[in-house]
Amino acid sequence: MGNPIVIVGSGIVGLYTGFVLAQQDRAKDITFVAEFMPGDQSHMYTSPWYGGNFSIVSGDSDAELEYDRVSFLNLKKIHDQFGPEAGIAMLPSIEYYECDIPSPKKITSLQSYIPDFKILEKKDLIENAIYGIKFTTFNFYCPKFIAFLKQYLTARGATFIRRRLNNIDEAFEFGNKSGVTPIVFNCTGIGAYNLGGVADKNVYPTRGQVVVIRAPHIRENRGLVSPHFETYVIPRPHSTGGHVVLGGYMQSGNWDGTATYGSETASILERTRRLYPEIDDYGRKPIEIVREAAGLRPSRTGGTRIEREDLGQGRVIIHNYGAGGTGYQSGYGMAVKAISLMEQNKPKL
Repeated sequence: MGNPIVIVGSGIVGLYTGFVLAQQDRAKDITFVAEFMPGDQSHMYTSPWYGGNFSIVSGDSDAELEYDRVSFLNLKKIHDQFGPEAGIAMLPSIEYYECDIPSPKKITSLQSYIPDFKILEKKDLIENAIYGIKFTTFNFYCPKFIAFLKQYLTARGATFIRRRLNNIDEAFEFGNKSGVTPIVFNCTGIGAYNLGGVADKNVYPTRGQVVVIRAPHIRENRGLVSPHFETYVIPRPHSTGGHVVLGGYMQSGNWDGTATYGSETASILERTRRLYPEIDDYGRKPIEIVREAAGLRPSRTGGTRIEREDLGQGRVIIHNYGAGGTGYQSGYGMAVKAISLMEQNKPKL
């Protein structure tokens, strides 16, 4: 039995961290301390609001490519074992690009593990697109997926405590068993901006707005990267009524996550209709809107922070945040990397 573990934050990255530890039979050692948990709805708790799929639109550094690869391979295991119970499914996907074409390095990496990966011929591109990719990927019904992870961890002995911390040092007060100092994982996402003892000013919000519609006939992802927008249509598998997420917006530095705007909804509907005309049967059927929502992606200048911080007297914090809009697809790999730092430079007794 190792040190007790405290995970601060129960968004997707924190939950992935707990899940990976549970695969090492460490669930009973874990205490989650979080202001928000699965089932909550707050613009500061981004995880339920994601469209939720494994997309090509992510970074291409060596670290990011590895996080994605590790995540995809392990999501396959979750999918095969739990499937509908976890709110995860594999669906076809097409992504078009008017700009920001994926690098050859990224394409080579993706081709090594993503099924049915194909670069589209010019004749198969939509108007104004200069590049396109077709593949099979993972889709998440995000509220169900994070609820599943919490339930999985709880059933194996993990503890969840609702608490808002003013300083990361307070985390050491939890999970202290038999006088043994816990290892703390800082998975606070956007909260790392203001959290005492962290106050990472490289963290910033990327505001998004989405429209959730009822469209059970839509069973394929479509995305378009253009100079001013990222437009996407993402089905939510195993959702009651066949929900589909339409988006979106990528507004860096915008902290306004509490309101939705009619002009943005209108733009999303107009763009997604052009991208995927079958949404409303080529204009013949009205779109049934379930809800409009906004949220703040936990972005970070310089990318993710996965770093061990030794504070002395046996106190260790492992930072694991800054995934931006890629937490579902890179978070498992981030967790594996963060957990590998637990034994790094461990002091000799």
